Amino acid sequence: MIIYIFVYLVLVLWIMYLLKVPPFGTELFTSNTPNYIEADDTEFRGINLLGLNSDDAHFAAENVNVCREICQRNPECKGYSYYQPGQRCYMFSSGDFVRERPGFKSGKKLT
Repeated sequence: MIIYIFVYLVLVLWIMYLLKVPPFGTELFTSNTPNYIEADDTEFRGINLLGLNSDDAHFAAENVNVCREICQRNPECKGYSYYQPGQRCYMFSSGDFVRERPGFKSGKKLT
């Protein structure tokens, strides 16, 4: 039974590769900003730059561009989430996009 599941998954991935279908979930992401993959209404979660996984580890930022720029200037920053209604920026040293969440704009460094 396990071998059939494995063969099925390999076949699906192979077909996706041949058809150049993007991986699951990538339709949420845009890459209009150099060096980043960004996603609207999506939260980025992980270990923040303070070494904590806490919702309290954020700072005020006027807009998402300020949040992205601060992350870009910090070599330890691998991604960010900006909460637009509260104008809050969360920066992370590790992590990934985890869920859709209205009001957030998140970015992940490509390099």
